[in-house]
Amino acid sequence: METQIISGVDNSLVFVHVAYVIALVYFVFRNGEKKGAKQIVETLVEDKVVSRADINRWVEKNKKK
Repeated sequence: METQIISGVDNSLVFVHVAYVIALVYFVFRNGEKKGAKQIVETLVEDKVVSRADINRWVEKNKKK
């Protein structure tokens, strides 16, 4: 008899749900990371800490690497 991780639940169902949760957390994190970076840049420009020209120069400089 095959051992089950959770009594009464098929192991493949448990694995599918674990994989789904891991993928969901990963993609939500990546999306939040991108939106958070965008919000920080917008806040810095609005508060006149940096200019858009400074940001464009930084992006072009780091795009080459």
